[in-house]
Amino acid sequence: AQDKVNFFRQLATLVVSGIPLLRALELLKKKSDNYMGELCCGIEADLEKGLPLSGALAKRPRDFAQLTIHIVQAGETSGQLEGTLAHLADYYESEMKLRKFLRGACLYPCFILVMLLVMLVLFIFQVLPLILNLYQAMEVEFAPGEANFISLAVLLTEQWPWALVGGLGLGVLFYRNRAL
Repeated sequence: AQDKVNFFRQLATLVVSGIPLLRALELLKKKSDNYMGELCCGIEADLEKGLPLSGALAKRPRDFAQLTIHIVQAGETSGQLEGTLAHLADYYESEMKLRKFLRGACLYPCFILVMLLVMLVLFIFQVLPLILNLYQAMEVEFAPGEANFISLAVLLTEQWPWALVGGLGLGVLFYRNRAL
């Protein structure tokens, strides 16, 4: 996303300063890293063949969304390409900031979930055996809900390698199928 911000911002700056689009792309190509340089080279070649900028971008759907292509096309049609390129840079910059904010906002719930799991593991492996020994020493019967929980806890303590593999498998499954 930062590459797109830089691409559109620098292209807008060069075009606003009066540099022709082909020359601007040539300058960006020399200044950019390998991937952006190749992208500028391809766009430059398409422009030399007579395609408009929107057409050159449309040939690269992996790099540029349809919305971007249509906005550039509208800028070309209206004669406001310079402003359109600057607006696209602003758009991609705000999108990048939003993604960064959302990632940061997701960190705290993930931290809480990990701490919850750590506490649950400590409870099952450290505290629950002490409680079970105490109840067995007092010869007290468990309620049905408690008995089910204790049975699950005993199963996990006895079969913890399989529980770990199952938990990791579920974690991988959820990670691979996540919506974001």
